[in-house]
Amino acid sequence: MSQYNGLRMRFWLVSSLLGLTFCAMRLIAEEPETPLQIGDKPCELPGLHNVLRLSPRVYSGGEPAGDEAFATLAHLGIKAIVSVDGATPNVAAAKKYDLRYIHIPMGYDGVAPTVAKAVAAAMRETNGPIYFHCHRGKHRGPAAAAVGCMTESTMTNRQAVKVLDRAGTGKEYAGLWRDVAAYIYAPPKLGEKLPQLVETAPVPSLVSAMVKLDRTLDRLIACQKADWAAPKDHADRVPAQEALLAEETLHETRRNLIAGRDAAFRDELEKCELLVQRLGKTLKSGTSTQASADFSAVQQSCTECHARYRN
Repeated sequence: MSQYNGLRMRFWLVSSLLGLTFCAMRLIAEEPETPLQIGDKPCELPGLHNVLRLSPRVYSGGEPAGDEAFATLAHLGIKAIVSVDGATPNVAAAKKYDLRYIHIPMGYDGVAPTVAKAVAAAMRETNGPIYFHCHRGKHRGPAAAAVGCMTESTMTNRQAVKVLDRAGTGKEYAGLWRDVAAYIYAPPKLGEKLPQLVETAPVPSLVSAMVKLDRTLDRLIACQKADWAAPKDHADRVPAQEALLAEETLHETRRNLIAGRDAAFRDELEKCELLVQRLGKTLKSGTSTQASADFSAVQQSCTECHARYRN
């Protein structure tokens, strides 16, 4: 009998150990993946830069780079990606992870009413978390994401401005700060035509980009006539900000609009961008005489480029 009891005890112990092992294996198998840590400041995630969480369902950050980035977005639970950048979105890569792309290109000079309406439409049409991005994830993306939050009343204007501060949005992009601070959401009226959301929006042409650059240079000429201050009839035109807008126009043009152009043309645009960048630095800390000399170099560069490629 004692031998029988001993066998029963050993069988019970083995069964218990096997049961505990099976339970442990189930717990390990069912343990969720380590959640991605996103704090109050922009962070780096696999394939993504400057990621910021604005609300329970709104994120902003840089352009997704490769499959790793889209996998990260899927892991975050993102359902739709809104690009406010001028570059054509990688729609095919997003679809592999069941992510919808919405393309709403915008500039660095502010959040136009048409853009704000499209952002509001994107918020209404998206059931679940949404990720807004520009190129670097510091300026246009956070501004659009903040507008998105305000359309669904999860953020006030004051809180939205703080988002730009958290994201590191440059103070020199005065139009973004202005439009976020002043944004007031007005629900669409009955019968009002809403923007049509698309995966890939038409991007500006090279010609339109150069026209935009010419207008910025005209504003800089007016600032120069006012001894590199804001003209009396346009107090909002800050010379350093205008130089920055010209630099961004050239940068985006080189990045998105010159495919198929020869290397010499690319070099001309890069040269002009560097000259405008130098002008911007001078306007912040140099003399008006040096600013005029730098601006003259920019104008000369544009004249030479036009003579070679446009005239």
